[in-house]
Amino acid sequence: MTLSHAQEQMWFLHQMEPSPAYTVPVAYDITGPLDVDVLCAALQTVVDRHEILRTEFVDVDGQPTARVHPPTPLPCPLVELTSGEPELREALKAACAQPLTLDGPHRMSARVYRLTGEHHVLFLMFHHIAVDGMSVQCLLDEVQRYCGSGGTGAPLPPAPQFADHVKAERAADSDPTSDDAHLSYWRTRLAGVDEVTLPADRPRPTGTATHSGRLLRHDLRPGFMAAVEGLAVRERVTPFMVLLAAFAWTLGRTTGSTDIPVGVATSSRASAESFETVGLFVNMLTVRNRIDPALTFRAFLQQTRQNLLADLEHREVPFSQVVRVIRPPPPPRGEPAVQRGHGLRAQKTGPESVAGSGFAAPGRA
Repeated sequence: MTLSHAQEQMWFLHQMEPSPAYTVPVAYDITGPLDVDVLCAALQTVVDRHEILRTEFVDVDGQPTARVHPPTPLPCPLVELTSGEPELREALKAACAQPLTLDGPHRMSARVYRLTGEHHVLFLMFHHIAVDGMSVQCLLDEVQRYCGSGGTGAPLPPAPQFADHVKAERAADSDPTSDDAHLSYWRTRLAGVDEVTLPADRPRPTGTATHSGRLLRHDLRPGFMAAVEGLAVRERVTPFMVLLAAFAWTLGRTTGSTDIPVGVATSSRASAESFETVGLFVNMLTVRNRIDPALTFRAFLQQTRQNLLADLEHREVPFSQVVRVIRPPPPPRGEPAVQRGHGLRAQKTGPESVAGSGFAAPGRA
């Protein structure tokens, strides 16, 4: 089987540099009594239901090819921890550092850590070629339904398969005029786009990425998001647009550039069925922001709104095709046409019930 455009891009990245950077690790805190056997059986059920979790991606005559494996037992070891949270953090850190391969029967791994009799952590790691963020939530919902019935509930209906999305995408590719207007838009929109260089106290490394950079977390002051949402209401924009405009504005002030491209990940899920499908429904947009020093931030916010809405009208074009059309200068590292990204991730809060336990909202491991 052929791959989707997004999967092809992920496959080529993996071939150049197999790395945990292309995995999606998540950890779920489970409090209360837990039937580990039922939990592992639930995971096996979702793997059996969704072919993409059993699909390997191999090189056939220089081309990536997808092959679906028959249902195969998914290892789900129970790991006993005796030293509490510090030991758990080290265990999760080590687990996250292990890259997943693209061959073999599974594109995910699972394990359960037991801290006490009524405190467990479920750790899952997926290769990004098989899932996106919504896929993970879809899988969790299915696990919860299975565990909530103790494994004795009515079977779920057949799951929609990502392979059907790939077939539809490739069928659209066969129409040579289907994307002409979209590609013409991006050719004009991104003409002359170039990398924005951030000031730094040392040269940016070139060559093979080490992925040794650090993650900076910053707690926003109380009331910050309420202020963002208030501004969004007054200006008739979304909170995402406010934060995107602020990010681009800050990059402009930091770099001195008036031409700021920012990557925004979008979803190609359009039908109701696609929201129940596990797979990589992600495409990247390069939202180009022109900063005029004479503009107020409110005026720039409206400009950002207009740009983003116009770009979203042309989001169907795969990012790889856009890059081929505009031919931006190759960066020393990272994606051409976009070196800075902006995202806003909604997260469920509050405990949910799984097998009689408090099953907390997911956190990236």
